[in-house]
Amino acid sequence: MNVLMRGRGKLIFLILSSVAVVALAACTGDDGSQGPQGAPGASGAAGSAGNPGEPGAPGAAGAPGESGFPGEPGEPGNPGPAGPQGPAGVNGTDGKDGRDGAQNATFLIVVDAGTGSAGFIEFKAVGTTQAEVVGGGFHGSEVITLQAGKVVFGNVVASGEGAFSVTIDLSDASFGVGQAFTLDAFGDSRSFGASGFVIIDKVATD
Repeated sequence: MNVLMRGRGKLIFLILSSVAVVALAACTGDDGSQGPQGAPGASGAAGSAGNPGEPGAPGAAGAPGESGFPGEPGEPGNPGPAGPQGPAGVNGTDGKDGRDGAQNATFLIVVDAGTGSAGFIEFKAVGTTQAEVVGGGFHGSEVITLQAGKVVFGNVVASGEGAFSVTIDLSDASFGVGQAFTLDAFGDSRSFGASGFVIIDKVATD
């Protein structure tokens, strides 16, 4: 009996609550006009950083740049190692045989053909300067060639005692006044002699 009474009480309460809600809704008036906008609220805190985005597609290639200025010349490099020695060259042709050495003692003297002055030949008119050459100690009948520098005076034949005397012409332009010369005598039997002489201008020294 008590349970039934409690259930009826709850039902009556619910009915009364519903009536009160309906009555409250009926008593509500029309909406008023919108009030003025309130002040902006304070800025919120910064959000956490987002995850990195995906890499973008590669951009198009740029135009070629202008040519740069030429660089300064570099320092010279270190010398390289010496190369291997090349093969030996072909042997040259043999030189001419020299004159045979003297086999005996000789003497040679040059004197002025006019004054007889030994070693000093007086310069006379062009084409008339001469000297007398006297030699000894050569082989008997030996053929002797007389030569001074590049001037060859020809041959003379020694006597049976190996002596000779001959006149030579010194008018060649190579025999200048005031110069000293060597006269060589080459025998065909390997004899050799030499003597010196000087061309002087006696007129200029008087």
